[in-house]
Amino acid sequence: MAVGNSDVLLVAKNISKSFFGVVANRSVSLQLKEGRMHALIGENGAGKTTFMNILMGYYQPDEGQIFIRGDPVSISTPRDAINKGMMMVHQHSSLIGSLNAIKNLVLLRDFSGGFVPQLVRAGKALADKEKDIGYELDLESSIDSLAYEERQKIEIVRTLCCNINLLILDEPTSMLTPQEADQLYKALRLLLTKRDLAILYSTHKLDEVLNYADEVTVLRKGSVVLSKPITQITQTDLVIGVAGEEIDFSLQNPKSTISDTVLSIKNLSHKNDNGKCVLRDISLSVKRGEIVGLAGCSMSGKLELAEVIMGLRKATKGVIEINNITTTKSSSKTIIRLGVGYVPPGANFVALIPDFTVAENLMLTQYDVEPFSHKNILRLNIMKDHAEGCVKKFDVKTVSVDAPAKLLSGGNMQKLIVAREFSRKDINLLILVNPTAGLDISTTYKIWQRILELKGQGVGIVLISEDLNEIKKLCDTIIIFFEGSVAGSFPAARLGINEIGSIMLTGKD
Repeated sequence: MAVGNSDVLLVAKNISKSFFGVVANRSVSLQLKEGRMHALIGENGAGKTTFMNILMGYYQPDEGQIFIRGDPVSISTPRDAINKGMMMVHQHSSLIGSLNAIKNLVLLRDFSGGFVPQLVRAGKALADKEKDIGYELDLESSIDSLAYEERQKIEIVRTLCCNINLLILDEPTSMLTPQEADQLYKALRLLLTKRDLAILYSTHKLDEVLNYADEVTVLRKGSVVLSKPITQITQTDLVIGVAGEEIDFSLQNPKSTISDTVLSIKNLSHKNDNGKCVLRDISLSVKRGEIVGLAGCSMSGKLELAEVIMGLRKATKGVIEINNITTTKSSSKTIIRLGVGYVPPGANFVALIPDFTVAENLMLTQYDVEPFSHKNILRLNIMKDHAEGCVKKFDVKTVSVDAPAKLLSGGNMQKLIVAREFSRKDINLLILVNPTAGLDISTTYKIWQRILELKGQGVGIVLISEDLNEIKKLCDTIIIFFEGSVAGSFPAARLGINEIGSIMLTGKD
């Protein structure tokens, strides 16, 4: 592979990396050109994030070499990478939660000009860049108080405010709606025309590869199996490259008897941590054997509703009933004991304990019930057998169920959380927020099929997703949120994806 071409910004040659004897990257080579968007795809655990982290200096390769503009370089730390003009937006936010967006940007800058002037300049830079992209962001509130998709947008905008020539994006649209994703990619394309820049991004959304990339590289089991200009690639090529075979994309939707109401919400309102009313007079119900989808743009209130249902936030008005029991002021533990499962947004940060083992994380909602516990004594053998079954059934790639969860890739963390909630025997209501975010296309279809199977078994399901295709394929009813209120409730068969998107943006049918 040439390393000295004038338009080639970076070349990686034969990069290899292993962790505890498990190969993450095996002789990975690719080149990134100025003015070009290069997509990196592969199944969960294929080595995409590891490779990106090597480019950014988070990991050191066991073998291989990196060249920038033809010169060999050693990137020993993330700060070293930033000094060489490289920055990465991680799949899960790396922002400091107690600070706002402006202060998070200042942390990347030189303080020699004085802290207060830097704050002013950072605020103006963020405001200008969000305007260029078309976002409307809350730059003053602490990151912790913002929704996950809002944090992702801020991290992207913060990075674009810096003087870089290589932008690395790890799953940048996993928490964005299709409209927001299109907005981002168009802004990135415009950015390529304004400065000498190369962009490397990973995604599991094949349409984002075919629609926006100039080149694509496919990793499978740590190795490059395909690397070509996008004009020479078809969707079938990408699917086979990722999975190693063609995939049956059909879904079996078992018949279900829609019966008793399992979730009832009446006239519910909620104010967030800043005192802003983000939910206004929400009323909806979910029956056993029914999937109700909630769609809406960022800050529409749909994510806050999930947290209110689960007792993580408290309603300021209204009533919630689960299994005909009022739970408006109940604790999360009480709600879980009523047979409610929850896959939250940004799941690996709030639903896992990274230093606990895979087996222990699978027990977080069941550790104190039979058969896993008897008279407050854990039955470790039963817990381990259960974990082995979950890992196998949901294809969680781990060296052992005794390994800490922090060693899993982001996609495998997501599968671990889904496995924990879906394998519970007492489930009668599932609250799912972006359950397939960060999962490869094969795994996504398997999760979709399991959701439909649970529906067939009489489980009531609330599906909140940025993936409108997911909403459309799985749901019986679609409820669209707009600025904290319900804009409309529709049979799923009535609406196309474009119609859903239009109502999300305007609040009007």
